[in-house]
Amino acid sequence: MALLKNFWWQGLGQLGSRALGLLFYLLLPRLVTLEVYGQFSFALSLALMVLQPTLELGLDWVITKWVSRGDGAVVQQAVIIRGAIALLCLLLLPLLTLFGPSLAVLTMLYGYLVLISAQRIGFAIQRGKEEMQLEGIASIAQKGLAIASLVLLAPTPLPPLWLAPLALLISTALVTIGVWGVMAAKVFPLLWQPINFSGLQATAKEGLMLGGVSLLGMIYFRVDSVMLGVLASDTEVGRYNLAYRLIEGAILVPSVVMAATFPSLAKGHQFRKLFRKIFFGLGGMGLLFTAIVVVLAPLLLLLAYGEELQSQTQVLRWLALTLLPIYWGHLATQGLVALDRQRHYLRLTLGAVLLNVGLNWWLIPLEGAEGAAIATVITEVVMTISAFAGIWWIMSRKPI
Repeated sequence: MALLKNFWWQGLGQLGSRALGLLFYLLLPRLVTLEVYGQFSFALSLALMVLQPTLELGLDWVITKWVSRGDGAVVQQAVIIRGAIALLCLLLLPLLTLFGPSLAVLTMLYGYLVLISAQRIGFAIQRGKEEMQLEGIASIAQKGLAIASLVLLAPTPLPPLWLAPLALLISTALVTIGVWGVMAAKVFPLLWQPINFSGLQATAKEGLMLGGVSLLGMIYFRVDSVMLGVLASDTEVGRYNLAYRLIEGAILVPSVVMAATFPSLAKGHQFRKLFRKIFFGLGGMGLLFTAIVVVLAPLLLLLAYGEELQSQTQVLRWLALTLLPIYWGHLATQGLVALDRQRHYLRLTLGAVLLNVGLNWWLIPLEGAEGAAIATVITEVVMTISAFAGIWWIMSRKPI
């Protein structure tokens, strides 16, 4: 019953938030020029690639795993580590401006990501307890407030480039206050316990390992946009992201499935049976969504952006081919975490980053946004196959 309930709340939260998030990114190009949209997409990709994994350090999965095993002390340790890193990340903002984004935009995106990291501590605790109602409700509320903020800010004399980051910052601040207000009575007593420095060191070590994975994962997810901005133009960044936003909506399926099932996988006693069921379920859905997007790409772009911005069909079709490896990749990589194989996951992700950067360096000057999409397809396929090989190797050598 708990698993079905979690599927329900994760499904509702992810579906609602992804739908509203997609609406946010469909509305934005209609309020600003394609070049401004490209500039924002470049700044956001850079922030997500560098700041988010640094701020979060993979601690969400650490919290979920250990809370599911009955260890609540990890919450205090994660808060201390994440707070210290948030201060250190301020030093990165001037360095990131060297790539082109303004300090004002990066500062707003930094605030947005710090608040997101604070929210996710609460959500990770709830996931560990297999209670996901709060996350589902908050995710929908946040995206809805972001759209409302964007609409309210659009008529103001603010610079067009500020509209999206400021809307994200305002909506996230309101929801974060609400999340911690709801969880305060349960979580704050854990924060005021005496600090276990050996536990703090162990949590930091595990978080650093998963943080390295998260950082590398964000690089190969977001480096396409950054390298398009460096090797091509803001317009090519905009073209790629128009298509990517549509694909991103379909990725909610494996996110929901893995968020709901990860606590059960992490307990270990039913890993093999549950892993097999998820494999076939995600595979079927991945194939279905790939076929839908490939066939209906022109229609999807027309409905999303209108005739003026409908010229991204080939980019969208290439990115559609990433769906099946992404669906299976969620299972394989989080299966490695559930089996405490963070080091293997880190090595795989490093290899994927090097492959993706190399492919982008070669293909973007030749094909622009289409080249970045091809690089993404190849990287996702190689990463997924490698992760499954690691799972198979582990399962062949130990009873699970």
